Amino acid sequence: MNAKSKTIRSIAALSVVLVVGTSLFALGRAVVGSQVAQPKIHWRKNLSAAHDEANRDDKPLLLVFDADWCAYCDKMESTTYCDPTLTTYINNEFVPVRLDLETNRRTAKILSVDRVPYSVALSKNADLLGRVVGHIGPDSYVETLTRVRELDERIDRARLAAARR
Repeated sequence: MNAKSKTIRSIAALSVVLVVGTSLFALGRAVVGSQVAQPKIHWRKNLSAAHDEANRDDKPLLLVFDADWCAYCDKMESTTYCDPTLTTYINNEFVPVRLDLETNRRTAKILSVDRVPYSVALSKNADLLGRVVGHIGPDSYVETLTRVRELDERIDRARLAAARR
């Protein structure tokens, strides 16, 4: 093999190494970037608009009462509401509404909310489906919300059956 052929092969090998290396670097950045971008709960602030959405999309409401001064509310934010499994479940199965206890006292009183954090699940027809009082971890929250969703579906089936009679 002559010197010219060796040089061409060396350049070709170097090109392959550069292309592969650049691709792996880009892939690594994409993976790291995807780990940083966690899903977030799409909280609604307007209860009336959220109720309209729940009726349109046939989903129950998840009302979460909190307050700026509440340390356990902050803990829920940093340990529970940031969990990707919980976040995805809530966004897919509920219309989530976040309400400040101080500015929504009337709604809180109607729903017997007397502390925070406090979650209330309601059907689109305002049937009480469940409550979560205080701090709860993401796994327990998903379990509770799964039972709430099952109850909502049973109520819907019962209403349909009663309407057929």
